[in-house]
Amino acid sequence: MAELPSIVECARLWLSPPVGAFWRWSDGEDAVEWASGGTILLRQEIAQLAAHRAAAGQGLPQLQAVVFLMALLRERERTVRLVPDIDLPPTAALWERVRRQPFLRLHLVDAALHGLVTNSPEFAARVAKGLAGELPQGLLAEREFRAETPAVIARWLQVGLRGITEERLDLWGRTGVDEVPILVDLPLAERPVGDSLLTQLQQDSELSGLVGVVRQIMAAMRLPHAALRRDEQPTGGFAGVSNRGSLDHLLPSELAHDDEVLAVRIATNEALYVQREVPPYEPRSRRRILLDDGVRMWGAPRVLGVAVALALQATAHGGRPCEVFRSDAGRLVAVDLSQRARIVEQLERTDWALDARGAVAEFLAHEDPDAELVEELILVAHRDAFADPEYLRGHRPHGRQRCYLAELDDAGGFRMLEVTLRGSEELSTAQLQLESLRRRSMYELPGLTASRGSADRCRS
Repeated sequence: MAELPSIVECARLWLSPPVGAFWRWSDGEDAVEWASGGTILLRQEIAQLAAHRAAAGQGLPQLQAVVFLMALLRERERTVRLVPDIDLPPTAALWERVRRQPFLRLHLVDAALHGLVTNSPEFAARVAKGLAGELPQGLLAEREFRAETPAVIARWLQVGLRGITEERLDLWGRTGVDEVPILVDLPLAERPVGDSLLTQLQQDSELSGLVGVVRQIMAAMRLPHAALRRDEQPTGGFAGVSNRGSLDHLLPSELAHDDEVLAVRIATNEALYVQREVPPYEPRSRRRILLDDGVRMWGAPRVLGVAVALALQATAHGGRPCEVFRSDAGRLVAVDLSQRARIVEQLERTDWALDARGAVAEFLAHEDPDAELVEELILVAHRDAFADPEYLRGHRPHGRQRCYLAELDDAGGFRMLEVTLRGSEELSTAQLQLESLRRRSMYELPGLTASRGSADRCRS
């Protein structure tokens, strides 16, 4: 693969306007403005977009299209006059809302310009780095390449803009994502088993405090999804337009050109193609959890460990198998955390002789014979256990394994790490509030009041 140009050169290639464009850089190169005068967007806004795309591991859309979109956002009437015969959704009310909420602009660019990315994430990262620093004065002068007409750019945008609705803007504004799985409105019988169990335990006078901590962990915990397969045929719906594709996906408007013009447009990557959606396919996965209930976990960590296991069960949606284990006499034993009595039993295990180290190797060595199944192996233990070099014995995931560590401490600290071939990488961290566990008028959670002093003596 050819080596990318320098940071400065990447910035020049992307930022320089073409000759004859409807826009230009201001004299101080701190804003993009109309060729006839008037600011369209600031350089800081472009830098923010480049940093956003680079952080997301995505390339950059053509700056011509970004400028046109921002011009449409800031001065719709003036911009529409450039393309009087082309209808540009969405409604004026939606444009006004995006103007009033600037943080929505990044989502607008992502949605409207989805099919106009012609460079790599590495290129985007270099441009973002260049914009974050000082670029040589005069670097952003006009460059000799053909400007697309406003009409062509408007047609590029039409497809992406049609998908922007009031509901989608609401979701962007509240969550920052396009789609969120909503479970709270489902009937109780249709919810995942873990969530149904938590709903029942919420009414339990003794375990309701535990459910509060489980909810905190569910909010803080982040586990990456199994990678989607990309080798499927793109047979889904209409996703957008691009300047790359097969001849049978040419836009109908391209066929209006005569043969010679069409051949030139195809050879110079100017022809536009329909993009079809690739049907998503997520590999099947199995979640296996090992609960360390040794002396390091006496007191609050023991309750937090059970809370982590319940949170992992509740978030194993889509019918994915989720199994919980503990160590008995150095061997793996399955734990049933779907019933109140079994949860209390697990909380009551305070034998000083309990030690999960003997079962860790067996737990990590497990490999499902199903070649299509991705295994999520999650160890839940005290942070002191993971600091012990003998605990994991240098284990690194192999094959279809994904190994995670849920690290807890006495003060309610929670951290989720992923074990990779390069070591461990932090995925999420939180300081859990334990007041709900301690505010018990008539009851005490089993295991919460176990003496930390006695545990320390056993450990030494």
